[in-house]
Amino acid sequence: MTADNIKILIVEDDSDLLESTAACLTLAGFQVTAVGTARAFYSALEQSRYAAAIIDIGLPDQSGLVLVEYLRKNGSIGIIVLTARDSEDDQACGYESGADIYLVKPVASRVLVSAIHRMLERLRHQPDDGSGLEKAPAVLPWLLNLDRWTLVSPQREELRLTSQEFRFLEALVQTDSRSVSRDRLMSSLYNFNDEYTGRALDALVRRLRTKLSRMGTPSQPLRSQYGVGFCFSEPFSTI
Repeated sequence: MTADNIKILIVEDDSDLLESTAACLTLAGFQVTAVGTARAFYSALEQSRYAAAIIDIGLPDQSGLVLVEYLRKNGSIGIIVLTARDSEDDQACGYESGADIYLVKPVASRVLVSAIHRMLERLRHQPDDGSGLEKAPAVLPWLLNLDRWTLVSPQREELRLTSQEFRFLEALVQTDSRSVSRDRLMSSLYNFNDEYTGRALDALVRRLRTKLSRMGTPSQPLRSQYGVGFCFSEPFSTI
């Protein structure tokens, strides 16, 4: 397989490494889009379709593993994790999130190019839905607008939030899809933790769920986990 007309998306927050990796792949014949944040990653997906993505885990605005999960759930794109994290746990998390290949920095240019070719060759011969190697993600992420205090749905409807609703969602978006405990939320929102603030938090969640259900999305992303807290179960980032 040649690199002609194969589009690669690189997500790396180290600007020097991003530039050198993009230059390497461009010289190898790939069409490269290079971005440094999760926000730019989602924007790039709206603009084009890619055969493969190379993703760093330690991004400034969202874990790269969330991006990997998003791609795996919404398309057939080839995914390489390229990171400095080399523990067995990190590698297991990378593959469990959906990576095809997990590489630890530094990686020689020749090795990276060969890994991309072998991965795409393997994916090209796998059964799919007939749409070809490149497949655009079917669902865009939810976006929390930090300037306007609004929530933007995958269908790009915009919901204006109260200050408490905004602070609640701001706490969730920072956790990379992990749950935030009730105690932490009550302390953050109400500066106190008792029966009254517990009821206030439950009422806030009910109102917010009602608003989200009116936005025409097929599922309810605001989930409660018994005995743990709350999480946002769908791709979620900030703008």
